[in-house]
Amino acid sequence: MKEIMKIVLFSILVLMGVQINAQLTSDRNIRAEIKSITKERIERVEEYLKSNDAPRTKTKGHVIQVIHDIVDGKPIYRSTDNAGAADNTFTSSLWPGGSLGLDLEGENLVVGVWEVGGITRTSHVEYADELGSRVIVKDGSGNQTFHSTHVTGTIAASGLNTESRGMAPKSIVWNYNTNNVTSEIADAIDEINLLISNHSYGVSIVQDNGTLPVSYMGAYNNDARTWDLIANNNPFHLAVFSAGNNGNDQYEGGLAPNFDKLTGEKNSKNNMVVANVSSVTYFGDLIISSINNSSSRGPSDDGRIKPDIGGMGTDILSTGNQADDAYGTATGTSMAGPGVAGSLILLQELFNNEYGQFLKSATLKAVALNTASDAGNAGPDATYGWGILNSEKAANAILDKEAGSSVVSEQNLSEGETITFQVTANGDEAIKAMIVWNDPAGTAINNTENSPTPALVNDLDLRVTLNQETFLPWKLQLSDVTAPAIKEDNIVDNVEQVIVDNPTAGTVYTVEISHKGSLTNNQQDVSVVVTGIDSTTLNNEDFVSEFDLNYWPNPAENYINISFGDNLLANDGIIRIYDLMGKLVHQEKVNKKQDNNLRVDVSNLNKGTYIMNITTGNSNYNSKFIKK
Repeated sequence: MKEIMKIVLFSILVLMGVQINAQLTSDRNIRAEIKSITKERIERVEEYLKSNDAPRTKTKGHVIQVIHDIVDGKPIYRSTDNAGAADNTFTSSLWPGGSLGLDLEGENLVVGVWEVGGITRTSHVEYADELGSRVIVKDGSGNQTFHSTHVTGTIAASGLNTESRGMAPKSIVWNYNTNNVTSEIADAIDEINLLISNHSYGVSIVQDNGTLPVSYMGAYNNDARTWDLIANNNPFHLAVFSAGNNGNDQYEGGLAPNFDKLTGEKNSKNNMVVANVSSVTYFGDLIISSINNSSSRGPSDDGRIKPDIGGMGTDILSTGNQADDAYGTATGTSMAGPGVAGSLILLQELFNNEYGQFLKSATLKAVALNTASDAGNAGPDATYGWGILNSEKAANAILDKEAGSSVVSEQNLSEGETITFQVTANGDEAIKAMIVWNDPAGTAINNTENSPTPALVNDLDLRVTLNQETFLPWKLQLSDVTAPAIKEDNIVDNVEQVIVDNPTAGTVYTVEISHKGSLTNNQQDVSVVVTGIDSTTLNNEDFVSEFDLNYWPNPAENYINISFGDNLLANDGIIRIYDLMGKLVHQEKVNKKQDNNLRVDVSNLNKGTYIMNITTGNSNYNSKFIKK
């Protein structure tokens, strides 16, 4: 028996070693590709500057332009995207004194801010704390600019001037310029598990010399692929990008007049791209809104729904760089982006307060998009994306998870598997179900205009059924991107939402998540959010069945003993232990043929609180324990 146990233990260790080595190899390969793409782009720029009399940086008013790339022998300039946000997105409901009583301010949480051509005035009174300033310049090159200072204040101003209070007024901002953004962001994530970064810049569709970088508009190019690689390598980090301010610019060859204006990184699958909303008025669940005409519209060339969401970015009062107590008003997606970024860090703070861990970026995205206030065409569109950020509804979805009156869950779909669970309609609102997944980076399309080839790699499907009726997800019509979205099979988006309007209270619906074709690495993590359901819904962590499971002691010093019931051992399973930053710190296999008792060695873990996740078959169990 001892020899058999030694063989089993050796096999488990070998398997774990193979998995760890495979993950490390994958990480190294992704970082190597990011560096290669960046190096080639920088070399093109340097070679052009040597051979041509062209400035590297230009400034017009508050707009700063820096050469980003060379396309067809012509310089492409990256520029800053700027031409009562908290109330209109309901973020103020999360603040101290807000309607939800949550007292969220982003205290001690870090947001990264990358800026073109300059840095923030760190000495501004709105950033002061007992240590000096909550704004830390990590990449010190560049002048203090109005744009960087204004963006930073939209996220983090303390509110000495109450009209300029940032969305997360006690958060910390790490400030950089964009020269080395793709390498700096990886370093920041490694250093502090950076959850949110803001990027209020982009490539304008019309350059100073009148040229149009047509290979950029809507294309899934190297810039877009690079940011998906970053997301794939860092599943807890969400990059927030401004959509751009080219809404009024005209060019021939787009998918539709006034549409198809998104460039470069704004066509990544796994980031959050923000449109500029100029006004919104709420009448209960009915809203009347206006998009700022300058806000760049989508979609991506393959018909993906971009931008993702709308935020308030018109006439935003925030901090200025002229003095330590200066303020100024600005308009643009540059202002809408940080408003969303600051709000999202509050949602991360809330989830961590309630459940002791942070959300993966796909889950955070699903919470925000599924609860957004619908605007423009019914359903998603290429102007507002999935609607206008509604931080209050997003927070309620997180809070309702504990009682089972919402689903906010992170699942893993294996190749050939279908995840199935049931929800019960509360009858007071539509059932809204959404899945979002961090899709592997697709093949870059660099010099082709309006290519309909999907950038999607893993094609997951969401369906909601009642008896013989099947409810399908939204999808844009690539044949007419200005038309309302339709409900049919979606083969391009890594965001799928199914809505059941006017459900009868107490009616039980079945939610199914499956996939087409094969999956990269035979699996795909998928985030699931469902609202509009009753508290009698099955516990949303027990998607198929509950475990007959006990574990002790808690707190634990060296070992945790786990006792399984027969229903667990019907399938082999895996035990994973995560720290509260979401890092996997321990993993081992559960063999269905072993005894029903297991002893897990936790002696090497540092003191603190951990999440133990046990999966087997379609069952999933999560619990906290303390290592003393």
